[in-house]
Amino acid sequence: MTEENYKYRTSDLFLRNQFEGTGEFNIPLIPKSNFSNEELLDLLLIGFDQIKNDENNFDRMVHFFLYDYKFESIWNKPNAYVEKLKKYKAVLSPDFSMYIEMNRTLQLYNTFRNRWCGAYLARKGIKVIPTVN
Repeated sequence: MTEENYKYRTSDLFLRNQFEGTGEFNIPLIPKSNFSNEELLDLLLIGFDQIKNDENNFDRMVHFFLYDYKFESIWNKPNAYVEKLKKYKAVLSPDFSMYIEMNRTLQLYNTFRNRWCGAYLARKGIKVIPTVN
């Protein structure tokens, strides 16, 4: 095994096993975020697909109620978004598709991705509100 192969096979972003989980499938837990009453007044949202060039709406919470392809990058390269997301009031955990027609394995995988991303962002100091399907 090459050193490059070893680093890939043991990286946290490959294994995705660094968070406490629950249930038969060890789905990651998103820690509870605390909000003051003032933080929840006049609540506004902004889509993840709109934050790249945004410099005016940091009083909002970032949502992922979008087509999956518009936020697949948060799963593939979460580090690339941490500093930008820290500027916002909070982030809702990514809402990967959960269609009832989907194979149950894909539904489970998308649930895992939702919770993993939420736990990851929370560990980086971002307030996260879990979205639940």
